[in-house]
Amino acid sequence: MKATTILTAIFNILLFSSCRHNLKTQPESEIVSPIEISTDSLNVLLDKSILKGDTNSYNSVASYYFIRSDYSAFLNYSLLMANKHHYNKAYYDVYFILTHPHWGEKIIDSTTKSMSDRYLLESSKLGYNEAINEINQKH
Repeated sequence: MKATTILTAIFNILLFSSCRHNLKTQPESEIVSPIEISTDSLNVLLDKSILKGDTNSYNSVASYYFIRSDYSAFLNYSLLMANKHHYNKAYYDVYFILTHPHWGEKIIDSTTKSMSDRYLLESSKLGYNEAINEINQKH
């Protein structure tokens, strides 16, 4: 019985020390916030999204601008991504930016309102769920 106890204790010590060793050698994953994107990285993401139609890059850029509430700066990129690559989320982003409360409902003229509605409709036709939900709420 004493030998079993000693062997169990040695086994537990070895097991514990190997677990601690593994925890120390594994690198911690770094979470990069869209707030931390450098200007150079942002330009690379913009090039990938607009020139190549890379939707992941576009979504990273969208997060960057939306977190900062810099909608007017992002509108041009959304228009380009929607019109050039027919990306459903970009169509919705154009609608969202043009109708966002930041602009105020009263300053949106009828032409801009009509344009934003066309982009919302196109986004829903391309299957973007938020656009579909928005249209369903309006009717």
